[in-house]
Amino acid sequence: RGLGDVYKRQLQSNALLIGCMLLAASMMARRRWWLAALLLACATFIKIWPLAAVMLLVVGWPRQLAGRFAACAAGLAMVPFFTRPWGVVLRQYGDWWAMLARTRLDRWPGYRDAWTIWETLWPPVEAPLYLVLQLLTALGVLGWCAWQYRQTECARRRLTAVLAIWTAWQLLF
Repeated sequence: RGLGDVYKRQLQSNALLIGCMLLAASMMARRRWWLAALLLACATFIKIWPLAAVMLLVVGWPRQLAGRFAACAAGLAMVPFFTRPWGVVLRQYGDWWAMLARTRLDRWPGYRDAWTIWETLWPPVEAPLYLVLQLLTALGVLGWCAWQYRQTECARRRLTAVLAIWTAWQLLF
């Protein structure tokens, strides 16, 4: 398989992930909390990065979403135990966790984010400094979302604001 096949699969998983996130937001606006939690859990099982959006949404709807999301995520995590021997599943989860820790240290050349912009305009940034920048901007996003939650009672406006700022932050940082 060529690189084009890998790229196509990547696009398909990203489309499915975004679809899950948007459908979950639609379910939240309709107060269908269990279905929203399941869709959010599915998105985080496709890739880990939507967990940031889930955390922002839980801040706005903690009572409705936190427990339901945890239950759905736990349920999804249990599915492999019904299809494979427990030892194999535990080893695969361990390998996945190690891969997450390892790739956190790697910088992939295909990234198009704030780090890439920084490297183009100024001298290269060190990874620890960029991590601090990511965390500070994430705190800024969290603060902005908390402010949005206090500003409006309209669930649709809140959801739009949270998903918009999460998308911008996710693409940039």
